[in-house]
Amino acid sequence: MASGCAVKQLKKDYSLSKNSTETVFVMGVKSKNKDINADRYKPLMWPSDIKSDAYVIEDMWKNAAHYDFPVNGYIVSSATGNDHIAFKSIELHSKDKESIIAQKRICRGQKAPIFYLPKGEVVYLGDINLEFKNGEIKYNIVQNLKSAKSFIDKNYPKLKGRLKSTKMNILYSSTPCYDPQVGYIPIYIPM
Repeated sequence: MASGCAVKQLKKDYSLSKNSTETVFVMGVKSKNKDINADRYKPLMWPSDIKSDAYVIEDMWKNAAHYDFPVNGYIVSSATGNDHIAFKSIELHSKDKESIIAQKRICRGQKAPIFYLPKGEVVYLGDINLEFKNGEIKYNIVQNLKSAKSFIDKNYPKLKGRLKSTKMNILYSSTPCYDPQVGYIPIYIPM
């Protein structure tokens, strides 16, 4: 039932063939709060479909694309290529990372970025700047490809020289919201 809930950062020796059906994606994670390190934020990214100028996370049986803390200010993960991914939520954890302080769920009616993952490529999604203000997580995406290239070239030698930008759209989410007290939307399975 919890397919992909432990999707982690790629190991430093990860390699990707040009014929692979996977895509490696990279995103910088920055904190605007001086007292909150970026490594306390835990984004959940999921494969998404675009329908009528909106995106939806429909297939909950697919694996999450990423659900882990950044390492040294970056997410480096992989997902099925020729697909789109989007944020399902972003969590802010306590200093010891044992509990969630705040969560931003991205669902129906909210605008958010969605990213295209061309298969067999190593792509940069951008840097997400996060801020915890008035009990809420806020964010924006900026581009710093040069810094991301330097990080990948230094830390992932088998991916060196391959990082390039990818397409990002800002669309409305049509993914249903859920009540955190109840959990995810109940699924009715006829008997």
